[in-house]
Amino acid sequence: MGGAEVKTTLAVDPVTAEKGRGIRTRPGVRREVLLLLCLAVLPAVLLAGVLVVDTVERLLLEQRQQQVADLARTAGRQASDLIGASGGPPAMGGRLADLLRRQWRDWDGLLGWEIVTSEGLRLAGTGFVDRMRVAPQGDTPSVRRRYAPWRDFLSPEGPATLDVAVSLAADARQGAWLQVSVSLDSVRAMVRGLSGFVFLVAALYGLAGIAVLSLLLERRIVRPLRVLEADLDNFSPDQISATPVRVDGPRELIRLADSYNAMMAALAESRARTEQAQAALVRSERMASVGHLAAGMAHEIGNPLGAISGYLELLATELRDRRQLAEVVGFAQAETERIDRLLRELLEFARPDSGEQACDAVDVVRQTLELLEHQGAFRQVAIEAELPETALMTGCPASRLQQVLVNLLLNARDACGEAGKIRVRVAATGSWVRTDIQDTGRGISAENLDKVFDPFYTTKQPGQGWGLGLSICHRIVEDCDGRIDIDSEPGKGSTFSVLLPLLTEEEG
Repeated sequence: MGGAEVKTTLAVDPVTAEKGRGIRTRPGVRREVLLLLCLAVLPAVLLAGVLVVDTVERLLLEQRQQQVADLARTAGRQASDLIGASGGPPAMGGRLADLLRRQWRDWDGLLGWEIVTSEGLRLAGTGFVDRMRVAPQGDTPSVRRRYAPWRDFLSPEGPATLDVAVSLAADARQGAWLQVSVSLDSVRAMVRGLSGFVFLVAALYGLAGIAVLSLLLERRIVRPLRVLEADLDNFSPDQISATPVRVDGPRELIRLADSYNAMMAALAESRARTEQAQAALVRSERMASVGHLAAGMAHEIGNPLGAISGYLELLATELRDRRQLAEVVGFAQAETERIDRLLRELLEFARPDSGEQACDAVDVVRQTLELLEHQGAFRQVAIEAELPETALMTGCPASRLQQVLVNLLLNARDACGEAGKIRVRVAATGSWVRTDIQDTGRGISAENLDKVFDPFYTTKQPGQGWGLGLSICHRIVEDCDGRIDIDSEPGKGSTFSVLLPLLTEEEG
């Protein structure tokens, strides 16, 4: 039957690992905030720019229209006076043309003008004028504007013109009017230049805003979050730091850091209480082992005490020869030393850890076997030990390793019963120190193999154990970065293998 390795392993959920890889590809806080700000602010800035350019364009067109209308009225009044004084409009065409040219000589963009009678007769004019079909009524001028807005990119660009028609005085010619046509190219050029400037300013403003926001986010949000992230990345269940993390940022981040510090302090306190409870449990199990040994030691101490009592009685009643007296005293001293050795070994096993970090596994196994033999733990079983001559250093403290060995050896003795056999072997296997404890007991069934290290699990009779020994052994070996393997089959015995890291000469 193959060995069943029992140890605790932190398994990484594949779904969790996949989520972790997905998180690494997601944008950070700064990038997401800047992206959201760009999506929210840039359209608003562009819309504001469009509204500004539209407003300026509308005002420029209204201003140009008002200027042309005022100048057309002035020219119309002068033309009316000239026509009324001449009495013959055709004869006054040249004089009217000179008058209007002088009136418009400083005007930029004048395309042409024309005086038309109500019958459609052209009295005077210059340049090409597309005559308006709607005549002005009274003092209200007729206006026709051909102009594509600057943002109408889909419409083909055509001529930009403004036509204004004003009525002449009634006494000059009934129904006659003056039509003036001017170009709006200057307005179009001005609006285009303004739009480019506005959008350039908007772009620069947006870039500057993004840069400033990026720096603020880095300093006030991202950097404090990275401090918390780094502390979480360095988190280890075995080394919980109670040192508070200090961050400077918005109120929410400071509260988050305070909550994190409170959580870490609570974890550190809980960890300390757990370690204290585990240490107390280990000590109680060691005392339980001392109790098991004490039962056997009572018999071992009884023999030398009986011998000492007999020697003292002999001294008091029968011995008179000094040579015989010296021999009896020597025998009594030897038995006393035997009792002292038994007590010292038991006290040495029961004392707390001395703080050592490394030990020779071979020497610890040898001392443990001597301890149990001296205490009478193996009176009914045979012990066979196969120990190497060279030292095999491991990082487990000697007292902890001895506690594990005592527990496993006593369990092996109890499993063997009378006339059983226990075989102990220590060897170096790769980077491990392997200690095998093999018994000829009743073995462990397959369904119980996974339970042997569970707390309070035991197959012993009530009153013979609490089922904590193997659980504590498992924890001690795990704390030393080792493991315990089990190879067992019902009716053929069990082999418990303690594997601990082998230290090199430099590490030892």
